[in-house]
Amino acid sequence: MKLETLKLEKRLRKGFTLVELLVAAALTMLIMAIIGTAFQQALASLSNLKSYGDLADRLRSAENALRQDLETPHFLGGEINTDGDSPGKLRVSDLLNNRKPVGGYLKITGGAGSVEGYDQDGISSTKAIDNTIAMTVVRGATSPNEFFTDGATTSRYGEVLWTLSAAPTANINGVPTYALYRYQKVLADLNAITATSNGARLGRQDPSVSSGSIVLSNVISFEVKPTWEGGAVPRAALAGGSNGDYPFDNVSGGIFDTDTPGVRVTAVLIKIRIYDPKNKTTRQSSIIVKL
Repeated sequence: MKLETLKLEKRLRKGFTLVELLVAAALTMLIMAIIGTAFQQALASLSNLKSYGDLADRLRSAENALRQDLETPHFLGGEINTDGDSPGKLRVSDLLNNRKPVGGYLKITGGAGSVEGYDQDGISSTKAIDNTIAMTVVRGATSPNEFFTDGATTSRYGEVLWTLSAAPTANINGVPTYALYRYQKVLADLNAITATSNGARLGRQDPSVSSGSIVLSNVISFEVKPTWEGGAVPRAALAGGSNGDYPFDNVSGGIFDTDTPGVRVTAVLIKIRIYDPKNKTTRQSSIIVKL
């Protein structure tokens, strides 16, 4: 009798009890929830990294285009500098007082911007939305894609203007953002092309140029700060702290152009700050180009 009872118990214990099944199901659901949460976090991190990468690529493309415009000769090829220690083609840094190019120009405009605050070391953070830089560009044109063209005219010579849109293009999470434009105009040559005759007309102020190309969107600030010798020197300090961009500063009087240089501009600092609406963060790019 006892032997038959043991055999029966063995047969009855081949499955799981209801309690064991419930515990196993609960543990399975817990593990799946943990894995699902980790997977979601991994996807979010991957998406954020992609957003950061896309933002960096866009800034890099804008930097390359801006640097190319600034590093390309701006004046007539026949205007040769033979003074001092910089023989060769005339550069912006060769201009001072009554010396100016026969044809071509570079022009920087804009106010002092605004000081957003200072860090713990008293170094300023600034922003600007009204700075612009315009210039004539002389391309080497060794290949067809290097020429300026508007469909009707093809030339080595052109005018370029970098500026923010006149008004915010969006308000994202309470942050007003602008579009950074690059306006381009084809020129037959640079004879008599000056900042006085052309610099104020280029871009949205010039009826012959209806639109420009949007290089970047969601831009918060576009600052153009030269450094120079002579006249009122760049400020090392601002009200409330030090100039974080020294020896670069806003142009004295709000305008510098190569028609009436007055000071010797040797380089320019351009800062672009862009807003990433996905991550609700900003990223800033700075380039310095010798002139």
